[in-house]
Amino acid sequence: MLHLLFKSKAYGLNNELIVEIRGLSKTIGGFPVLSDFGMEVFTGDICGVVGPNDSGKTMLFRILSTLVYPDKGKINIFGKKLYKGRRDLLKGMGVLIDEPVFYDHLNAFDNLSVFSRYFGMSRDNDEINRVLKLTGLSELSETKVRNFASGDRKKLAIAMAIFNNPALVLLDEPFRALDVKSLIEIKKLIKTINRERGTTFIIASKRLDDLEGFITRIVLIEGGQLIAEGNVDELMGKSKTGLVLETEDDARAVALIKESGLKLDNIVAADGVIRISCAKDLIPAINRLLVEADIAVKMLRPDNAISSYYLTFTD
Repeated sequence: MLHLLFKSKAYGLNNELIVEIRGLSKTIGGFPVLSDFGMEVFTGDICGVVGPNDSGKTMLFRILSTLVYPDKGKINIFGKKLYKGRRDLLKGMGVLIDEPVFYDHLNAFDNLSVFSRYFGMSRDNDEINRVLKLTGLSELSETKVRNFASGDRKKLAIAMAIFNNPALVLLDEPFRALDVKSLIEIKKLIKTINRERGTTFIIASKRLDDLEGFITRIVLIEGGQLIAEGNVDELMGKSKTGLVLETEDDARAVALIKESGLKLDNIVAADGVIRISCAKDLIPAINRLLVEADIAVKMLRPDNAISSYYLTFTD
């Protein structure tokens, strides 16, 4: 586990761009973990960095928090070169990487107190109480962390990451191993902080469905390379959907749909189904095309739009 937070101060941002990465590469033991990777995040975004295990997400976060140095690439945060202004820039960031580790024999209030002193902050009881209230932990402030549920432990980790109001917060897999209730609460908490304080979040996740309807910007990563990025509405299109088909002859169905001239974003057959990213109003035309060609449609249903988009790109 590695969890970092650095005391924040106000940053007079001259433009909307808060994170800019170009040509980022990192090789470990001869294996390319990141290859010519680039992305942009803008002030006020909740940006999801989405990819499977070993796609390079955690390495990206380690580099952004200067725990690991890249082999090459350009990184600007708050409009300044990251490594040139490392100390000052890190003061405006909160970072949570891997699973949080606490002093389980201490209560929530004391964990935040120790945390603040460890990172060179003066103990501020008002700030500790403010963060506990914001994260919904006020009633547990005197409870030993060993007695916390997994959702409450995650809230305490986020409390550390937002301590002293950082402008940018990086959260690596914050929804891992949460039950549905805790997942909803954590997402609501992040959206509240984002809305009320203008905090920009970059959240790494391998589960697309955890981010659906939550993030404002998405970065798709696979094998250490950028697959796609953009604002969710722009990338997916407000009228776009994911479509899953199961037919009696998927190979023939895919060929027929591709040759039809219908304007699809992507189509791919994998794991016994056909996944399509397209405009919603094309669904009846696709179904009619298959029926007229005497291809039996065993199943047709809408799918998570981002999932279909991602899977068609990474097949």
